[in-house]
Amino acid sequence: MKKRDVTIALADSLSLISFDNKRIVSKLAEDYTSTDSSNKDTEDAYDMHTRLIKHELLAAQHSYIKKEFDESKKGLDLALAGMGVDYKGIAGETKTLYHADGIKFSKRQNKDGNTTSLTDVLTQLACLGVEKAIVDKACSNANKPKKGNTYYIIEADD
Repeated sequence: MKKRDVTIALADSLSLISFDNKRIVSKLAEDYTSTDSSNKDTEDAYDMHTRLIKHELLAAQHSYIKKEFDESKKGLDLALAGMGVDYKGIAGETKTLYHADGIKFSKRQNKDGNTTSLTDVLTQLACLGVEKAIVDKACSNANKPKKGNTYYIIEADD
C-alpha cells in the first residue's frame, strides 16, 4: 500500500461526505418558507435554518463515526491478540505492533502521571489528626464555580 494512494483515497472519501452533506442540507432547506417582512430578515432566517440542519446532520455523523472509531480500535487490539501480539502500549513510548504489506501500525502512549482525589486527601488529613473544622473551612475556601456543559439541541417540529 502506497502512502500516496491512501492520501488520495482519504481525500476522496472526505470529499464525498462533504458533497453528500451539502446535498442533504440543500434538499432539507427546500422546504423553508419565510414569514419575515424584509429580505434581510428572510436571508438571516434561511441562513439559520440551513445552519441548524447542517449542525444536526454533523452531530449524527459525529456520533456514528465516534462509535465506529472506538469499535475499530477494539477490533485492532482483538486482531493483534489473535495473532499473539502484545497490543498494550508502553508509557512514554511508541511501539510498532504490526508491519506488513506496506502498512505499519504503532501505538503511542503518553507518559503515566499521577492524580489526587479530594476524598483521599480528606481521608489522609483526618488520619493525620487535622481538625474537621479546619478541613471544612479549607474545602469551602477552595470551592470555585464550574460552568456546566452546553448542549446544542435541534429538533424538527411535527
